[in-house]
Amino acid sequence: MSGVARNFDDRPEKNSEVAALHEEIRKLRKIIEAVLYLQRGGLPWRMLPPCFPPVSTVRYWFYLWRDSGRRSTTACCRPRAKSKAAKLHQAPE
Repeated sequence: MSGVARNFDDRPEKNSEVAALHEEIRKLRKIIEAVLYLQRGGLPWRMLPPCFPPVSTVRYWFYLWRDSGRRSTTACCRPRAKSKAAKLHQAPE
């Protein structure tokens, strides 16, 4: 049957590529979770628990995102600062 789509398992090279991509996504997600954990708690870098990636890794990615000008990336890591700034700039009633 020529019109039938092949199963995902028929292409082992694709499986390994997808698995590697998923692993990278998981790693980056843990890094973002670590940044959010520190930001929400107002904690210094040294207080990062061992369940997260190493502090040097988290700090590297945070500074990379911040310095690259990706405001949306760092803004999502600072929800409290964003809401406080919005409150400060509101006109008094």
